[in-house]
Amino acid sequence: MTHTTERETPIESRGLYVANSVLIICLCVPATAFGLSKVLIADSYSDSNTATTWLTFMAIPASLGCLQYVACFRRIRVAAALVSIFFCIAGGLFAAGVVMTFFTMLVFSEFASFSLILWPLVAYLFFCGWSNYRWMLRYSDEQGMTAYFGENLPIVPPGSRPNDATTLSGSQFTLRELLAATTVVAVIAGFTSYMVRGAYHYRGVKVSREQVPFELPQEASKVCFFNGSSGIVAYEFNIDEESFLRWAESASMQKLKPTDASVEKINGSLSIDRYTRFMNDFTEPNAVTIARGFSLSWAEGESVTKVAYDLDTQTAYFYHSPGD
Repeated sequence: MTHTTERETPIESRGLYVANSVLIICLCVPATAFGLSKVLIADSYSDSNTATTWLTFMAIPASLGCLQYVACFRRIRVAAALVSIFFCIAGGLFAAGVVMTFFTMLVFSEFASFSLILWPLVAYLFFCGWSNYRWMLRYSDEQGMTAYFGENLPIVPPGSRPNDATTLSGSQFTLRELLAATTVVAVIAGFTSYMVRGAYHYRGVKVSREQVPFELPQEASKVCFFNGSSGIVAYEFNIDEESFLRWAESASMQKLKPTDASVEKINGSLSIDRYTRFMNDFTEPNAVTIARGFSLSWAEGESVTKVAYDLDTQTAYFYHSPGD
């Protein structure tokens, strides 16, 4: 008696699942690049704690993108299960946050329109979780391998041990996958390079005077600065006393200050904001108090500028706020 083996009925169209998986992967690419750029920036500032935090952040979208690809295009049940769990947890956390915001609005009689915007996000997160869970139930190891390798899937007779071709076939990559992976890596590298270059235009830690977008004296070294888009400028650098006094009366400083502003000795103490106040990923003090040194300050309307020098540390400080 002969038995005929027929291929199982193909799984119904996966168009929506595939399209959503591609969207998730595309969103994970810039998120990974953003985290990587933060890691590189923090590492260049020798801030290991911040670098570790951003490394952890970067690992989330990078892992999610890889798992979503494996779940959708290689049909691996474990990957689909992990992605489903992630999106369900994320949706639950967002939903809890929205509910808490709603009750807070009821208590304080305030309306926050942004809470309404979050509901579609919550719905989308749960949809992603449900979609991966739904297709996970439809997968089996045999279906996944057959869907990936087509007719070339090796047949292993019952009771026999699979050979190397069978056990290693799941780890092989197609040319299309290699090209896609190369493209993704190139895009991440491009995004990361762009964000890192942009970061060095508005902030820097212990850099040379040539790397700073300000005119500083030749003797300045170990410059730390923040150059905000709102007009806030704060920087500090090491310099000897004589060179500081000469710079404070130089032509470059004369362009900034009014004629009646002059350098004075600090009587008592003086506090001045530092660049770290505007850089949340640093744990250093946001201001410094100087007991011995010199100061120079002026105000024009709501704009305030302060310059100070600490004799004990031989450090010059500059702070400018354009006001509201």
